[in-house]
Amino acid sequence: MPFHRPNGRARPILGLAAAVLLSSALTGCELLGLGGNEVDAVAVETHEEYGPCWPTYGDEVRAASMSADGSRVLYLSGERPGNLPDEASWRDADRAVYVRDNATGDTRYIAQSWDPIDKLPVWATDDPARSFQTEPLELPEDLADLEMARTSERFVLAVKQSTVGSGFSKLYTGMVPAAGARTLLLPDSGLSIVPVNDNRATEGIRLFTLSDDGSKLAVIAGVLGEVRVYDFDAQQLITYTIDADGDVEVGHDLPPAATGIDTSRVPAVATAGAMRLTWSPGADRLAIARDAGVGESGLAILDVATGGLTALRDFPSSTLPDIVWAADGNSLFVMTTQIAPPSIFGETALRRIASAEGGEELFAGGRISRPPGYRTEPSNFAGFGDDEHFVFTWEGALWRLDTPGGDTSKASYIQVTPAEMPVMYRMPSVSPTASEVLFIVNDRFGRHIGRRLHALEDRCPLVATPEDQPVDTAREDAAPGGAAPADAAATPPSP
Repeated sequence: MPFHRPNGRARPILGLAAAVLLSSALTGCELLGLGGNEVDAVAVETHEEYGPCWPTYGDEVRAASMSADGSRVLYLSGERPGNLPDEASWRDADRAVYVRDNATGDTRYIAQSWDPIDKLPVWATDDPARSFQTEPLELPEDLADLEMARTSERFVLAVKQSTVGSGFSKLYTGMVPAAGARTLLLPDSGLSIVPVNDNRATEGIRLFTLSDDGSKLAVIAGVLGEVRVYDFDAQQLITYTIDADGDVEVGHDLPPAATGIDTSRVPAVATAGAMRLTWSPGADRLAIARDAGVGESGLAILDVATGGLTALRDFPSSTLPDIVWAADGNSLFVMTTQIAPPSIFGETALRRIASAEGGEELFAGGRISRPPGYRTEPSNFAGFGDDEHFVFTWEGALWRLDTPGGDTSKASYIQVTPAEMPVMYRMPSVSPTASEVLFIVNDRFGRHIGRRLHALEDRCPLVATPEDQPVDTAREDAAPGGAAPADAAATPPSP
């Protein structure tokens, strides 16, 4: 295989044409104009039950994203907006998109679940003797995930439908309304479909990721796991196909959906296995980690404009690499975990490799030692953009990893959330400007936005006494939360 809502009487009823993916109205994804519905600010209480450096807020949070400067947070929640009229319905499946301006604490919702706009046609021949419904079946769109660009303007909202068995059925894009604006966004009124897949042919989207500047979106689509890109500035889709001569052909039309493994078209960048995409700082390249076989993974770089693919290296007996680009775009920090029976996972290797063919290692590698009882792998690797500070999630906690001077041989790590604060296994958002990390807490009270303030400090400076803070001694047999032993940090990684 090549590697290559509003619901309720007072809300508008949207036409079916708004959801037709290939109609002429959906050739571009630029903001078409904000909806006319006015909404008020929402009271969202901030809690500090975990301490002053770990405040939480919100409830039933499904996804969250923070701007690079820390000024804005966008999140998806099942919590009913507190200022909805009493007569307005709110179902268990309903969701709202909230935006919080951190400077003022102002929180407002800018979108919420809408009435179905797609309809499934009836059978071509109607038998009156049959008891099944003969009217078109409405297909709800369940808000499922979101991501906001690091510049805090463009965002992408993913929805699911019953006709797409796995993954997302559609992606919408919009712009976050300016601070103080009380506008409700709706499909075709502030939200536009991103034409990267054919949801009517049950072609789903497995994964999506925005570039930092919000100019491009990369997706993994269909049963073949095909990588496609949408360029918002040019308002065009970018696809990659192997032509009859074996060369990569760059196209801009949505290809026919592959509803099975048999297809005449051969995408240049695709895999049915696991895959991870990471944008370069300049949004011109994609680092692509993918399954390379049983127990093996590989890493390559895609040139978005030309479709050229540069193979970096394979990682035998390894998990799928977690990747952070270096600030200059010339190298990558790569985290992999050894697959080592009978415990499944062994130690985790940290490398810095050149973003060129062969993936030359620029420093001696470091490693993250596995404490007894740990059964998962470190993952959700994110950086502060300075090549020296990173965070990842592991065993229900948030950890910070430091590489002085960008040297992986000097790597050390430390747990920066309390042991009793359960962090969800999702990618955190990092603000270098605010020295803050945003994540989702999944505790006995529900799912909330969690924050780690003063994230570059080992100990919370807002706490007078350090006894309850998540810092432990740097010993191999230390309790969870310890930093890497000095001798272990410089140990070359296992393959």
